[in-house]
Amino acid sequence: MECSIYSSVLKVSATLCDELFGRQLHCQCIKFGFLDDVSVGTSLVDTYMKGSNFKDGRNVFDEMKERNVVTWTTLISGYARNSLHEEVLTLFMRMQDEGTQPNSFTFAAALGVLAEEGVGGRGIQDIDDELKEAVLAQHSERLAIAFGLISTPKGSPLLIIKNLRVCGDCHVVIKFIAKIEEREIVVRDTNRFHHFSSDGVCSCGDFW
Repeated sequence: MECSIYSSVLKVSATLCDELFGRQLHCQCIKFGFLDDVSVGTSLVDTYMKGSNFKDGRNVFDEMKERNVVTWTTLISGYARNSLHEEVLTLFMRMQDEGTQPNSFTFAAALGVLAEEGVGGRGIQDIDDELKEAVLAQHSERLAIAFGLISTPKGSPLLIIKNLRVCGDCHVVIKFIAKIEEREIVVRDTNRFHHFSSDGVCSCGDFW
């Protein structure tokens, strides 16, 4: 059986939250050496996380030789669904340290945690304030855009007001998001308004 078939079957298992079936497929994947496939590994992480089996989900993740943004987001979203806030924020920072840029779904998971806890606040469990501040300082506009994408009608324009200068990395990402989502995004930073059109072009001409 091909890796793609195992990956598809595991996705069904995750949707049904059938962990027993997922374990059987896990054994087969080990037997045939399919765990080296990033799609299979990611689907297996998803199966365990949706069954709230965080230990095995994390073990599979840690053992994967290759991970992509979907792999990271799958693990982060699994922790977020179960209010494991510290793990969400720690992984959110770690994935970037290891060279993987978050997508809109990753940002939405991190934003949900920050909203639930309250920035700078405390829960049943303490969240490191410095980590929260780092997330917001580095990615506040992307977090705001992620929240806007999931809370406003498709195609509607977004206005983001930022009290810091937009960084070059975020500027590139916002152009990409505007084009993919086919939305006009306006970001007001300390220097100017940036009008990102739905064709992925900014009014500043990439000079600000």
